[in-house]
Amino acid sequence: MIALRAVIGGDTDIEAGLRGWTPMADQDLVRRLRGGEAAALRAIYEAHKDYLLTVATCLLLDRGLAEDALHDAFVAFAGQARRVRVRGNLRAYLAAC
Repeated sequence: MIALRAVIGGDTDIEAGLRGWTPMADQDLVRRLRGGEAAALRAIYEAHKDYLLTVATCLLLDRGLAEDALHDAFVAFAGQARRVRVRGNLRAYLAAC
């Protein structure tokens, strides 16, 4: 990350997406989501969308396709919200959706 910052200047999108994120907050949000709290889904989306969009854009090399993929992933995630079982990192779980 440091070398990339030196080349492009300032924060990378990935660094910006990681700011403020904690695994403990994710665990609480997943618990609240499984309990049916709609605000938890919104909070998960807000916490992880920038990182996931960056990853999808890097993989697909097309911002529009990446936005569609992110949308589809969250629709699928929301559809299984009460059954979500995250045993590790929520961010990694979402990236695999």
